[in-house]
Amino acid sequence: MHMRAIAALIALALLTTPSMAQAMNASFYARAFQGKTMANGKPFNMYALTVAHKTLPLGMRVCVVRGGKKVKAYVTDRGPYVKGRDIDLSYAVAKQVGIVERGTGLVDVYPC
Repeated sequence: MHMRAIAALIALALLTTPSMAQAMNASFYARAFQGKTMANGKPFNMYALTVAHKTLPLGMRVCVVRGGKKVKAYVTDRGPYVKGRDIDLSYAVAKQVGIVERGTGLVDVYPC
């Protein structure tokens, strides 16, 4: 089995319920990537509810939670590629969970 597939299965096993949500260091991507092709083959839309993750399956719906705010989003891209970051949020998701001002923040993620 391919290592990426194994990593995705492990990630899915860890992310089974809100009580088992995985804490992730999040950042967001916006204007510089607007319209560029994502891993799913579609153009990036910073106003769509999407996230980028290195191993979660493309198309998977996840809940991103921070400070009592929950947003449902889809994994549409790969990344982030900055050391210490686990997930990239679109501008729309980042705005809703409140990390736009700081640029990064800790979020909880689980399938929903």
